[in-house]
Amino acid sequence: MKKLALGAVAALAGLFIGGCGAKGDPAVTGAGLSKEETRHRLDVVLNLQWLALAAGNYCSNYNVFPPADGSGASNRTFGPNSEDRTLVGYSWRAHVTEFIEPSSREEADLRSGLQKGSFPLAPGAKPGEEWNRPALNGLKLRQFDAGREVPENWHTFYRVFVGNGAAFESKKQLTQNDFTDGLDKTILIVEANESVPWPKPEELDYDSAKPLPKLGGAFPDGFYAAFADGTVRFIKNGTDEKLIRAMITRNGGEAIAELPPKVDNQALRKAAGYKD
Repeated sequence: MKKLALGAVAALAGLFIGGCGAKGDPAVTGAGLSKEETRHRLDVVLNLQWLALAAGNYCSNYNVFPPADGSGASNRTFGPNSEDRTLVGYSWRAHVTEFIEPSSREEADLRSGLQKGSFPLAPGAKPGEEWNRPALNGLKLRQFDAGREVPENWHTFYRVFVGNGAAFESKKQLTQNDFTDGLDKTILIVEANESVPWPKPEELDYDSAKPLPKLGGAFPDGFYAAFADGTVRFIKNGTDEKLIRAMITRNGGEAIAELPPKVDNQALRKAAGYKD
């Protein structure tokens, strides 16, 4: 695993120590919620933060964000002797696994296996299904687990928007300079309503002329989203669609008077019954 960039370490420390949540807002502070629900929300928040940090560290090391459409990384090589293993056909989630600290030998073996291409394809896998490797179904990473019922073990609800102006685009890897609206104003990763296998490059299509995909579903009052600066914010049901679209686009130039509230990790931890 690559070392974290100094700025990323500082950002992570700030994210985990506290936040700027709206006082008394249950979704960002846990006020009035049961410990069980608060812990569920905290798990989602921490997962989103870890994934955003991993994507940010990918960008710090390779100067671009990972591809989200299954195309090969433009400047990556894997394996011994610089053998070219660019994870063609895999999701952005697979690309950032090298920047997520493994919590078990199994997870460490997963990263090594992805890099070496050691997981066999499913029998009868179709062209373009490089991600379809059944052994990965038993190796779900904790950061992909949203604590919701899923069809199969390897499914996740954490997905990204792909489309013109979004944080990810087809056949293109973006740099931080492409986020002219500001990293702090652009959604990077979101809780989707429908799950997909985490190695599969199936994301949320974004088109300004089409309806938004369904989001959330874990909580009755809205959904959480990680922004490109690493912060996690809660987007309530009923939020103006224009604001959501403005936060999806990285270069739309929209004026955003006020962003949704930032999660207060420290308050959530306290409400969940954890001791510092």
